[in-house]
Amino acid sequence: MEIMHIFLNIIVILASARILGQVFRRMKQPALVGEILAGMILGPTLFGIIHTDESLNVLGSVAVFFLMLVAGVEMDIREIKKASKSAVIISLIAFTVPFLTGTQVASLFGLSTVQSIFMGLLLSITALPVSAIILMEFGILKSKIGNTVMTAAVINDIIALAILVIIVPLSANGDSHLDVTKIGVSAIKVGAFISVFVASLIFGKKLFPKKESNRAHSIVSVLTFGFFAPLFFGFIGIEFNAKSIVDYIPLFVALLAVAITTKIGSGFVGAKISKFSNNDSLAIGTLMNGRGMMELAIAAIGLSVGILDTSLFSIAVAIGFVTTILAPLLARPFINKAKLSESSKVTESETEKVSDKYLVNPL
Repeated sequence: MEIMHIFLNIIVILASARILGQVFRRMKQPALVGEILAGMILGPTLFGIIHTDESLNVLGSVAVFFLMLVAGVEMDIREIKKASKSAVIISLIAFTVPFLTGTQVASLFGLSTVQSIFMGLLLSITALPVSAIILMEFGILKSKIGNTVMTAAVINDIIALAILVIIVPLSANGDSHLDVTKIGVSAIKVGAFISVFVASLIFGKKLFPKKESNRAHSIVSVLTFGFFAPLFFGFIGIEFNAKSIVDYIPLFVALLAVAITTKIGSGFVGAKISKFSNNDSLAIGTLMNGRGMMELAIAAIGLSVGILDTSLFSIAVAIGFVTTILAPLLARPFINKAKLSESSKVTESETEKVSDKYLVNPL
C-alpha cells in the first residue's frame, strides 16, 4: 500500500509539472518555473495534496545525480579550464558579499551570532543543479557564460561546505549534543552532487567508445529532462510552504532583498573585473542567483543541529524557492541578447571568409 501511495504521488507530481512546464514554455518562459509552481500548488501552500517524506527526498537526490551527470558529460573540461580564472574571481566576490551582508542584516533582526552567520551562508549559495538545468534549458551550457557560471557555482558550493564545517561545531554549547550522523549524511549528499558533476566532466567521454557513448548519453538525457528534472523542480515547490512565513514577513523580505541584490550585484562586479561585457555580466549575476536544492540541504543541517528553528528554516526554503524561480526569468533577456550578439559575430566572421574567398578567386 505504501509503494502504491509513493507511485501515485510521483505520477501526480510528474504529470502536473510536465503540463505546467509546457504551458510556461508556450508562453516563452522557462519550463522549470511552471514545474516549481506545480509543486507549490500540490504542496502545503495551496491544496496540501502531497507532502515531502523520505521516499520523495531520496528520489529528489537521484534526480540531482542525473542532472549533474548530464551536465558534466555535456561540458568540455578544456573550456572549463579556460573559464577557471574568471570563475574564481566571480565566485569569491559573489560568495563573500551576500555572506557578509546577510550575516549583518540577520543580526539586526535579533538573531544570535551563529544563526546570523548561518543565514548569511544560505544567502551566499549558488545551487549547482539549478544552474545546470537553467543553462541547458537556455542552450548555453557549453558557452563561455555557461562554463564560467558552472565553474563558479562549483567553487561557491565548495566554499559553503568548508564554512559549514566551521559553523556547525559553534552550535554545540556545554552539554548540547550534535547528531553527527545526520550532519554527515547531509554534508556527504551536498559533496556528492559536486563530485558527480566533476567526475562526469572528467571521465564521462572516456567510459565508452564514441558511438556507444552518444547512444547512452541520449538515453540519459531523455530520462533526465523527461522524468527527473520535472520531479526535481516539483519537489522544490512542494518543500515551500507560504503559510509558515506569514508571521515573519519583515525578516523574509529583508533577507530576500539582500539575497537577490547582493548576489546579482556581486556577480556582475566579478564578471566585469573578468572583462565580460555589461550584458554578459548581468547574465552571469542573475544566473548565480538560483539556490534551490543546495540551500535546502544545508538549511536541513542547520535545522537538525538546532542552529535554525522551524521559522528560520521556512524562511530559508522560501528564499530558495523565490530565487530559483527568479534566476531564469531575470537572466532570460540578457541571455537572449548574448545569443544575438554571438550570432552576429558568427555571421560577420562567415561574411569576412566569403569576402576573402572572392578577393582571392574573383569571378
